Amino acid sequence: MNVVDSSGWRVSLWMLLLAGGLAGQPSAQKDLQKELTSKLSASQHAHRDATQRSDELMNAIMALAEAGHRPSRTSVATLARELTEALSGRKFPTAAANQLANSIIGVLHSAGTATAEFRQSISRFEKTLSGIGVSATATQTIARRLTEVGKEVRGPEDTPLRP
Repeated sequence: MNVVDSSGWRVSLWMLLLAGGLAGQPSAQKDLQKELTSKLSASQHAHRDATQRSDELMNAIMALAEAGHRPSRTSVATLARELTEALSGRKFPTAAANQLANSIIGVLHSAGTATAEFRQSISRFEKTLSGIGVSATATQTIARRLTEVGKEVRGPEDTPLRP
């Protein structure tokens, strides 16, 4: 009986610790999302070093990637660099930065989700970039970069079965 009680107590303690750790995740996730939004907003300030802004944006994006579904640093660095260049010197509201962040997060967390949801995140991203005055060519290029990041996160597409 003593062994069972001790084991049961350990399981209860483990579950309590696990629940506490999981309860902290949404707050940490929100903090990371705020950080990404902040870095996107900072990208509009052309007086700061573009390489530094791009590196900070890349790190904020990588921090939000799910373990086991992380894109390569190279593809995220390319996305961050091109996005920083496109946003540099543009004035846009925090709401636009937040929408860009939400779209990026949607792509980063798209593993195991429907392709339609993935495409909606890309579409919202493109509309937001266009809405703040990024050229159509730059918008398409950056959206393609985000799509490449998403493909790394999602893994290979299912191959259609042949009859």
